[in-house]
Amino acid sequence: MPAACATLTSDTPRHVDASDRTGAFPMRSALKFLLSCYAALLLTAHAWAMPYSSLYVFGDSLSDAGSSASAVSSIYKLLGGNCDPGHPCPPYVDGHFTNGRTAAEYLASAILPGGATPANFFSFAISGSTTGVGNYGDGGTATGAGAFGLPGMAQQLGGYSLASGGVADPTALYFVWGGANDFLTGDSAVTAAQNVAQYVAALAAMGARNILVPNLPDLSLTPFVQLAGAVDPLIPVLAQGFSLAFNSTLASLLTVLDASSPADIIPFDTFAFFNEVVTHPGAFGFSNATDGCLLSGPACADPDAFVFWDDFHPTTAAHAVIAAAFARAVPEPGSLPLLALTLATLAACRRSRVRQVRMTGQGPAACAA
Repeated sequence: MPAACATLTSDTPRHVDASDRTGAFPMRSALKFLLSCYAALLLTAHAWAMPYSSLYVFGDSLSDAGSSASAVSSIYKLLGGNCDPGHPCPPYVDGHFTNGRTAAEYLASAILPGGATPANFFSFAISGSTTGVGNYGDGGTATGAGAFGLPGMAQQLGGYSLASGGVADPTALYFVWGGANDFLTGDSAVTAAQNVAQYVAALAAMGARNILVPNLPDLSLTPFVQLAGAVDPLIPVLAQGFSLAFNSTLASLLTVLDASSPADIIPFDTFAFFNEVVTHPGAFGFSNATDGCLLSGPACADPDAFVFWDDFHPTTAAHAVIAAAFARAVPEPGSLPLLALTLATLAACRRSRVRQVRMTGQGPAACAA
């Protein structure tokens, strides 16, 4: 497969002249391009070498699947089929803490044979979960439960262990992403990283052999922290320091685990990737990387132009971009380069101003080789 087909990086998209027929997508309309994106997704599902039988997700609001049938647990389901009062639907969508699907959901839809279904995609992620036993949503912390006993990630992993009989599927991909709520609850960044590493070790001991572990983005970049920083300049410093301490500790622990465990532990540097998105939003199809769309006015007319949906959570368009990066981090089993291309193309499709895209010197036909 040509190297240009393996990924659609931030510097490849550009507007294509209608007369350009070499190495470009010859799409004359946004509709045709949109349809081609979803056709590519279907083709990828069929071309996938079936390395993963299923996807299991553990985390917080960045991965909470809301009302989806694949949500084994979610804040929506814990509230009896109701959206969180602080994140009402609408403008939030289907119990998510954003305006659509999350990165984990996009990833599941692309990598699982036949697409994501309740039979192969299982999300235990719950909005507000700390890496410990408590939940930010009801005043809990990593070390203590809140007013209503909403769960943390410890209960998510415990629930999975109970349901699986303590045996993990060695052919599945496991996804563990948490830590942001520990900053909000005032818990220790080092302890939060240790908690995540403990869950990774537990999954490996149960038999999991493929575990994707993203670290934290720079929390100081969120509109929430930036607005707070206007009042107290120390808050962004503390937020960034939390992310750095968490990520450094997690990286060290995962290195040890990867060397001593039979599992393939796959770290992902969310911090570096998200910094790139925020620093160069236009390269990823965004025009605003500083404000929450919901904070821009009641209409929020063009959410796909925003990196952030509210003051803390990415838009579903940003989630799609992150999903493409997750896919590139997973080892290439067979047709995975095609998956990365497809997810990146889908991310481009989600832009409200659908753009024609060119791969460096190669068109889609070359990618089938």
